[in-house]
Amino acid sequence: MPCSPCHITPQEFNCSHFSTSQSWSACFYSDPTEAVRDIPNGSMLLVGGFGLCGIPENLISGLLKTGVKDITAVSNNAGVDNFGLGMLLKTKQIKRMISSYVGENAEFERQY
Repeated sequence: MPCSPCHITPQEFNCSHFSTSQSWSACFYSDPTEAVRDIPNGSMLLVGGFGLCGIPENLISGLLKTGVKDITAVSNNAGVDNFGLGMLLKTKQIKRMISSYVGENAEFERQY
């Protein structure tokens, strides 16, 4: 499923930190798996959220489906055993984890 192209200007973000010397373009996907399909093996992913709140759970599920490997994940936590980044840890898709709190994930502790 192709993405819907859209040209976004800094004014649309209501933010003055964007460069105005170039136009921005973005794609909008209706399927999370399609949105992450072009992420190659060995990528570094910055994963938002706080604890398990606000995490990109649908995109994480998409990564599970694509089977991308050797991910370096940067997040404030490692998820829990069966949710969040914990699902990618369980399938050994995460090679390296950069995180400030990993205390509730037994799979993380077991692997690392």
